[in-house]
Amino acid sequence: LAGAASTNLAAVSATLDAKIDSEVLTLETTLASVSATLDAAIDAEESARVSDVAALSAAIDSNAASATNYVHANFLPLSGGQLTGVLTSTSSISAAGPIISDGGLEISGGAGATTLFVDGGTVGINTEAPNHELTVVGSISATQDIHGDGSTSTLYGFILDGGSF
Repeated sequence: LAGAASTNLAAVSATLDAKIDSEVLTLETTLASVSATLDAAIDAEESARVSDVAALSAAIDSNAASATNYVHANFLPLSGGQLTGVLTSTSSISAAGPIISDGGLEISGGAGATTLFVDGGTVGINTEAPNHELTVVGSISATQDIHGDGSTSTLYGFILDGGSF
């Protein structure tokens, strides 16, 4: 009986070992399959994220370049530069040095009327077409004397109000 029990116990033990080995193999195979599926899903998600980041980075670079081009095309740097086109100001403009213009300087008093025009050695007040060094369209007022250079002068249409020449 002891020999039969020992043989029977060995057979049961072998059967259990085979079952355990089979279950362990099934679990290892399932675990490897699940792990491979998760790794593939993680790799795909990571690849999509990297692609999204690359697209976002390209969009940011493009927008930054567009903004830089817009600023350089439409605004002067604080250190100065050249302005092409029309400068319009709704407030004061001041300069600590000369204002230089290649095509004349025109300062308007609003509503399209030219107040001061300077071009090619001529100055026009209330005109864009000065026909002498100084052309004034409108009245001239002076609280002091008007002086010439001492050479022969011609006076046209002066009105004297209690004064003399």
